[in-house]
Amino acid sequence: MPICRLAPCIIVRLEPYVDLSLLTKQNPFRYEYEFSDKGKLLFHDIANCESIDNYLSSQFFNLINQAFSLKASEASDEKMLTEIFQCYQRIKGTLGCAPIKELALMADIKLLTEQKEYFEIGRATQFVMQYQKDHPYDVRFQVDRSGAPIYIKLLKIIQKISHIPVA
Repeated sequence: MPICRLAPCIIVRLEPYVDLSLLTKQNPFRYEYEFSDKGKLLFHDIANCESIDNYLSSQFFNLINQAFSLKASEASDEKMLTEIFQCYQRIKGTLGCAPIKELALMADIKLLTEQKEYFEIGRATQFVMQYQKDHPYDVRFQVDRSGAPIYIKLLKIIQKISHIPVA
């Protein structure tokens, strides 16, 4: 099979998937790739979903847990909130705001790698939004044009969680 002029660009982007065991190469000297069993599971589910945004926010970490056989369990609301607050302390900007999706991702990855527990990003976002409704003077959001929260700012909550160590 002839190599096209874009092959060097494509190969650079495919090699990390080989490192993650999502793709396999039978011959390390040839640029021929196949899906591994993990890759088939991961990409099949993503390719067949109706909305990629909804899928990634509601099922992504469960899929990662299954694909890589991590044997992790779903985190409780308390653990999720504690981890989000710890990560907020680390990534908030000078004005005290942090991007909500990145905050949830950081907290989720930290919880998954350190305690073998996970939560879905959509669940975290909904939980924080409900927390804001219950505690309107503790949490503020900045929203995009559609009204979806983009940034979060924790106000009085900082005083309440000062006993939580920043990891």
